[in-house]
Amino acid sequence: MCPYSLEKCSGSDVTDVIRNHGGTIIKKGEKWSVVEDVVHRKEAEITLRRAHDELEQKVEERTRELQAEIEERTEAETKLAESEKKYRDLVETALNIILIVTNDGIITFINEYGANFFGYSVDELIGENVMIIVPKTESTGRPLNPLIDDILARPDNHTVSVNENITRDGRRVWVNWMNKSHRCQRAAHRASRHRE
Repeated sequence: MCPYSLEKCSGSDVTDVIRNHGGTIIKKGEKWSVVEDVVHRKEAEITLRRAHDELEQKVEERTRELQAEIEERTEAETKLAESEKKYRDLVETALNIILIVTNDGIITFINEYGANFFGYSVDELIGENVMIIVPKTESTGRPLNPLIDDILARPDNHTVSVNENITRDGRRVWVNWMNKSHRCQRAAHRASRHRE
């Protein structure tokens, strides 16, 4: 409340009350009235407008940053998809057998050429044990189960291996395999050059 006696306030006293007390109440006749400080209200509006404008600016800046990140990510995803397509096309059109098997011998990938070479479709070989294309014993008498088990366990010890394989129709073929460990899938890649 204002320290002035409301009955004795002059015009300059009212101005002082408004400047120093923001809004206050005064008595006019028998009625009390609220007098608001227009200057304080304008200052508050200006402060609020500045805060609003700063917030709008920050939102616009962050929106631009996010749009740039989205564009970068979209571009990276597009480049990755293009790279994957090139890799897939290369693998699928290679005139070598490209085979991926798990550590326990399950075929998870074979290219079209490899599947056709062995007389199967790709879908027929996926999920099968690699022994579907490896005879238990070579025509030389060498047992192949221990060799395949060792290749699967330690592919880096068998970067190149030659062994007899078997096609769907029972034909025996010799394949020169190039083995490579593929640690992220815990699988062994086998690429080959074959001889009949």
